[in-house]
Amino acid sequence: ALLSFLSTPIFILLALFAKDVLNVDAMGLGLIDTAWFAGGLLGASLAGVMGKKYRRGIYVVYLFIAEGIAFIFITVSGHMAAAMAAVFIYGLVAAMSAILLRSHLQGIVRDEYRGRFFSFMYLITDGLTPVAMGLTGFAAVTFGTVTVMMWSGVCFTIIALSGFFIREIRKIND
Repeated sequence: ALLSFLSTPIFILLALFAKDVLNVDAMGLGLIDTAWFAGGLLGASLAGVMGKKYRRGIYVVYLFIAEGIAFIFITVSGHMAAAMAAVFIYGLVAAMSAILLRSHLQGIVRDEYRGRFFSFMYLITDGLTPVAMGLTGFAAVTFGTVTVMMWSGVCFTIIALSGFFIREIRKIND
């Protein structure tokens, strides 16, 4: 839920970043969004190919770390091509981590509890989205878009790094 809360700012801040930092119009934002969704499509395809062949636990940790780092690189890109590359990578690793995590959870939650489990999980993660977006907008006006994006990426990466210290996560699919 915390990682979901920290990754939500990209939905609002990317448009502000494109306008204020990259100085692009709606067409430029459209290109950035296209890079994001192209990365997501490739990431989803790669996650599907990976299947159960790999240790999903450690890969999800690596992918979450890469997601946080990509978020940071978006903020320091400063140029349209670099921003598009960073957003593409963000989309790729975000899709892969989400799919691998959810497919693992579907495999370990018993059938009779699966609907309730995912309903509760989405209630928490999706329920935090409006709160995160509201706080993000306030923080962006108060501290600046780049600062909020940077700190979201840094905090996301630090929390993702904690996955290395949780033995149960590291041992998934051993």
